[in-house]
Amino acid sequence: MKIVLNPIKPALCDGRNDFHVLVRLQSEPDATLSRTPLNLVLVIDRSGSMGGQKLAEAKRCAIDLVHRMAPEDRVGMIQFDDDVDVVLDLQSVEAAMGVLQPAVSSIRANGSTNLHAGWLKASELLAPHAGGEAVCHVMLLSDGLANRGIVSPAQICHQVESLANAGVTTTTVGLGSDFNEQLMTAMAQSGWGRAHYGERAIDLAETFDAEMGLLTQLQWRSVTMRFTRSPSDLEMLNDYAQTDGRYQMPAIAVGSECWALVKMTHREALRQQHRQGYVLEVEVSAVDSAGERCNFRERLEVLPEVDQGDYDAIPSHELVQRRIDELRAAAIQLRIRDAALRGDWRAVEHILNELEDIGRREPWVASSIQFIRSLMHDRDQERMSKEMMYKSRKMAQRLASTNESDFNLNDDSRQAAFLRRKMAEGRRSEPGNSV
Repeated sequence: MKIVLNPIKPALCDGRNDFHVLVRLQSEPDATLSRTPLNLVLVIDRSGSMGGQKLAEAKRCAIDLVHRMAPEDRVGMIQFDDDVDVVLDLQSVEAAMGVLQPAVSSIRANGSTNLHAGWLKASELLAPHAGGEAVCHVMLLSDGLANRGIVSPAQICHQVESLANAGVTTTTVGLGSDFNEQLMTAMAQSGWGRAHYGERAIDLAETFDAEMGLLTQLQWRSVTMRFTRSPSDLEMLNDYAQTDGRYQMPAIAVGSECWALVKMTHREALRQQHRQGYVLEVEVSAVDSAGERCNFRERLEVLPEVDQGDYDAIPSHELVQRRIDELRAAAIQLRIRDAALRGDWRAVEHILNELEDIGRREPWVASSIQFIRSLMHDRDQERMSKEMMYKSRKMAQRLASTNESDFNLNDDSRQAAFLRRKMAEGRRSEPGNSV
């Protein structure tokens, strides 16, 4: 792993203004890299609302996903409504191929939504294999509200986090407009996984492609980061979960990087530099593709001290400024969501103007505004709530390409699905078309 520390400007001046540093945890080319073995259990909601095209597309995507796995990987499948059934016990993909089609075909829509029980059964299948070389991962698909069994988000997420700490991670996929996006995103955050959603059945395929593409190209997982002997006013601007001073960072695939933006005052950065001989020190721990725990450390070394006028004349680092804008946009999108849920559409329009200001210099932000305006025009609270929550999360926690450039829709659509910057998070990418 390579740790890159990019300051907003390569200098410091004495003052109380903010000084930003971008921390980038990058994959590196490795000709000896072996593919991480995968134990995957897919959990499919078969409640009554999943009938028709939703369930048909979910089943098609499930079969396609298994076909993309290696023969020695292991796969299982759970279906749930009021009750939970094991459609496919955890077994090698090679063995599963003979029974996959009839097993998936047997899934029928019926009943209510005991989401927790479905997730728990999948975790129980994986738990005996956790902690080894293989990734143990649950992928949960639901279109509804949890209304049977344990429904408390706090209780569910506590269990999800406990399993993640034990080596069983969780990704969630919400479908349609009726699922609980707060629960689904919280489960993904607690489970060290990804949160996806699709508005329509046709939006599922790209989501499955993104998740499988990432899982089959993992270079680093269980990534944690902490700052050692850092300025007293250091502030993390991303909303990564934190435990005992360590931030839980996204898993890193080949050709990608995860990132964090921190800020401090110039004055505190200078004090740290004078006291320690460097501005910032980062310590990272991660598990490699062979299941071995590795540790890394990097420092932002001494920066020249200049007066305010000279500092102001130095151009800002382009990528650092872009990340600042993305995090500002993420915060604005959550404010739009809150206003929409209150039914205050006048406030939505006012806040959207702030987003448009950022969009004038950030093409990715600009690309999403037409879709947001269409949701505002339709006074669609549910879709606005989901789009803003998922878009905000994507902007604040996404993996990026190690050689990412300015956003261009057609160029971006050729990236691996897990690296794409979509116009609308709930819609499949359609190059050259608006959403």
